[in-house]
Order: sequence, then C-alpha cells, then structure tokens
Amino acid sequence: MKVYGYVRMTADSQDVEQQKTEIFHYAALNNLNIDEIIEEAVSVRKSYKDRTLGTLIENLKPRDVFIVCGFSNFSKKFLEIVEILAKIVEKQTYLHIATVKLELWDEQHFQLLADALQLVRQVAKSMISTNTKEGLARLKAEGKTLGRPKGTWKKNKLDGKEAEIKNFLSKNIAKSYIARMMGVSPQTMYCFIKTRGLD
Repeated sequence: MKVYGYVRMTADSQDVEQQKTEIFHYAALNNLNIDEIIEEAVSVRKSYKDRTLGTLIENLKPRDVFIVCGFSNFSKKFLEIVEILAKIVEKQTYLHIATVKLELWDEQHFQLLADALQLVRQVAKSMISTNTKEGLARLKAEGKTLGRPKGTWKKNKLDGKEAEIKNFLSKNIAKSYIARMMGVSPQTMYCFIKTRGLD
C-alpha cells in the first residue's frame, strides 16, 4: 500500500503550501504516512487524462491511498470529476478529500457522493437562474433598458468590408458566392447585408 498526496500548483505559492499542509495534517490525523506528494502545475481545464493526474490514477493499485484537498483540484467540469471518482473507485483505492474530511472507498460510497454532487449542481444552477431572473426583473422595474441598445449590431468579421460587398452586389454576384469569398456562411452574409442596408 502506498499513500499519495496530490497538489495542483497555482500562481499563488502560498496556496500550494497550504494544500501540502492540509494534506499532511489530514494524514497525521488518520495515522497515514505520505509516501509521495505529486505536484502538478497545469490548468484544470485540461483533461485529466493528459495530465500527471491521469498517469497517477492509471498506476494506482488496490488499497493505495489517494489524498487531495478538494474536488476543484481534479477539474472544473462536473462530469469529469465524477469520471475521476469512478476511475479511482474502480482501482479499489481509498480516496480522501481533506478539506471536507470525506472518505470514498467503494461503489456504494461513490454512488452516494455522485448523487449528492448532482443535487448540489442542480441546486446551484437553479439558484443562478432564479437570481438572474430576479435581477433582470428588478432592472426592468427600475426602467433600465435590457439587452443590446436598438440600432447597434453585434461585432462581425465582415465589419469594414461594406464597400467591397456593395461593389460585388452591384455586379450582380450571388450572395452565396460573396460569402464563400469572404470566408463566412451564406446565412451570415445575408444577415450582414440586411442589417447594414447594403442590398
């Protein structure tokens, strides 16, 4: 049995040391001796399979112990976090989340945790949606204009090419062909011509 600690390094060196302290403190409270601390300086937006984390998980053996400070060290994506947890359980490894003092060691615990995370995700999504709607309603009640002001357009890669497009149109060149020459879809070209009054 080996005991691993996983630390995701950030630009804040103080945060890195805090993660290590948290892991060693947790290990001491649970009578675990850390064999190796894996430090990784990489964005969590990158798939765990392409990170040192992925290699570590693949090399885990049954009854190994994996300690990490929090779920955010794994990924920012909910589904990827669940995938990582499932992979660790599949390896029959003991997972410890230090900051919340959570232990995960079998499929039953994994399912309970996955369900809890899903519930938290749904609640958070619902709260964001509710807060957004309430905020928009409040602004509307205060008489503030919502959305893009009338008469303004979203930035378009065709901006600045109005004269060139108008010249093509005057020569009766098909809009779909102009779109192809400009590297945009016909729909984008039709919309641009209409909103800019080039037709």
